[in-house]
Amino acid sequence: MDLRRAARLLVVGLVVPGLWLAGFTTSAAPGTAEFEILKTVNGAPPPGTTFTVTLACDGATIFPGGENGQTQVVVRFDATGTPQDPAAFRFEGSGTCTVTETQTGGATSVTYECALTAGEGAPPPCTPGGPQTSPVTLNVTTPRSSSSVTVTNTFERPPAPVAAPRLTG
Repeated sequence: MDLRRAARLLVVGLVVPGLWLAGFTTSAAPGTAEFEILKTVNGAPPPGTTFTVTLACDGATIFPGGENGQTQVVVRFDATGTPQDPAAFRFEGSGTCTVTETQTGGATSVTYECALTAGEGAPPPCTPGGPQTSPVTLNVTTPRSSSSVTVTNTFERPPAPVAAPRLTG
């Protein structure tokens, strides 16, 4: 075997598996995900509050989590809005997906807002806009730009009780 052929085999043996693995990463660096679920908490939730957001798809597979053809993932957030599960995803295929908060933690109100996070020329999975009170529907097509949905929970304090006026006389 000549030296050039051996060098080519070495390059193919080292580079090609790396390219193959790059297409199957299971987590995304912040700001590079195709789609991300974010959480904002306004007000003071009760101690120990948790939130659950479900991403459910019809036709598209979700990664990470979709290694076996998964079409639904659940993301849990703590009382500060910090994700307890992966919250950045990419999609395989096309279809319709819905982002729904299934456990509100007793919030007074819940809103959803879609934002374009990266990319140009291709539509994002959801139309930037909001806030809205209904769950967000994603239209997953190829190619697409990156976007995120922020789910905001608001906890309003009940008004302080008003003392009855004291009557003297």
